[in-house]
Amino acid sequence: MIYFKYYFEAFLSFASVYFFSVNTFYAILFFLALFSIRKRTRLKPLLKQMNTLGFSPPVTIVVPAYNEQLSIVQSVKSLFRLRYGQLEVVVINDGSKDNTLELLKTSCMLVPDETVRLSNISSSSVRGTYRSQIHPNLIVIDKENSGKADSLNVGMDYASNDLICAVDSDSVLDDEALLAIAVPFIEDPKTIASGGTIQIANGSTIRNSRVLDTKMPGSWIERVQIVEYIRSFFCGRVGLDSLNSTLVISGAFGIFKKEAVQAVDGYKTSSLGEDMDLVVRLHRHYRENDKQYSIVFLPDPVCYTEAPSDLKTLFKQRKRWQVGLLQSLYQNKDMMLNRRYGIIGMFAFPYNFVVDVLGPLIEVVAYLTLILGACFGLISTAHIVQFTLVSLLYGMIISVGAVVIGELYYHRYNRLRDILLLLAATVVENLGYRQLNSLWRIRAFWDFVRGDTRWGRMERKGF
Repeated sequence: MIYFKYYFEAFLSFASVYFFSVNTFYAILFFLALFSIRKRTRLKPLLKQMNTLGFSPPVTIVVPAYNEQLSIVQSVKSLFRLRYGQLEVVVINDGSKDNTLELLKTSCMLVPDETVRLSNISSSSVRGTYRSQIHPNLIVIDKENSGKADSLNVGMDYASNDLICAVDSDSVLDDEALLAIAVPFIEDPKTIASGGTIQIANGSTIRNSRVLDTKMPGSWIERVQIVEYIRSFFCGRVGLDSLNSTLVISGAFGIFKKEAVQAVDGYKTSSLGEDMDLVVRLHRHYRENDKQYSIVFLPDPVCYTEAPSDLKTLFKQRKRWQVGLLQSLYQNKDMMLNRRYGIIGMFAFPYNFVVDVLGPLIEVVAYLTLILGACFGLISTAHIVQFTLVSLLYGMIISVGAVVIGELYYHRYNRLRDILLLLAATVVENLGYRQLNSLWRIRAFWDFVRGDTRWGRMERKGF
């Protein structure tokens, strides 16, 4: 029995060191993000000047849509309310089986149009092209179903501008979001990709394609996701961007140079995480060819999206995300700890592997060790307290810090009740949801090993 006690306590000590290290690094990212956010807020006056003086570079927004009848009209209308000068919108109906195309035809007064296909990133055939009579810069492409990645490639084939903004069809943008995300392309000509923050719209009031009032949703499933998004975007991604280690530009909202995407043959249709896969391949291409480039993530451009409101749909989403991560890391494993790829190979890849791949396994085994050890008296009280402090309490502090950053600088929630619910959700997230998410990630790893890379149907309620 003494040997079991030794091994139980040794593993729990290892897990404590692991969580202390990960959370301490998150704390470092927290302060890096704070400096970055302060810097970006000082650039806000530039946005009005860009729009007023016509500095905004021409952008084509590409919107893939499959069975999005609940939100497609709101989403498209929100794009034409953006404060932006030179804008083109290309919506790709990816063989929808619902009324997505019919609703677009009615609401946007679409008529058949012989739109020229300017490139051939995708080889998919198109059933028809339409142009809006009330929005001449709106093009709708109707094609057979071939998935989101291929739909994005088709959209780029018809795009007439050099900058391509990929936006999910269930998303609504802030009025100045596109201006903000386009700034890096003016600041630095070497910029090839720019990503913005995603915020959950569940519970908020949306009228006339605008988010009028952000409110906390009614269910804890949605509330804990809000905390997760805030920590991931305002702390994790902004902090990693400060280290030039951005590996993900969210598929829901990001701008790319068309020539850069063409250089890597567009989005890969076989990947479940087409957004991360594209960014990783861009890093690889530019570093292998010794080209100067910049990929950035910004904290201020906001895109609102609908989050899953039930555990079944949430599980499918998180499984898909994790399998997409595993695909990208595995298919580009030669970049790991390879000096040729600079900080991406020496830091970004190892960080994602240690935190996002090994982390869930270490966490679940640690909890099992803690429970079994406590039940059979194999772990001392000191070890239990130590693990609880560095894994749970430390994690809550990081989440609270990210929430505070978001509210101090962006004031998303104006009611005291919503702010209190947000803080309460940081506790709920660490005491149940986080552990469940780790189990889902382990299941995703098992599915990846078995070769099960099915997409999974996402049920939506609509805005």
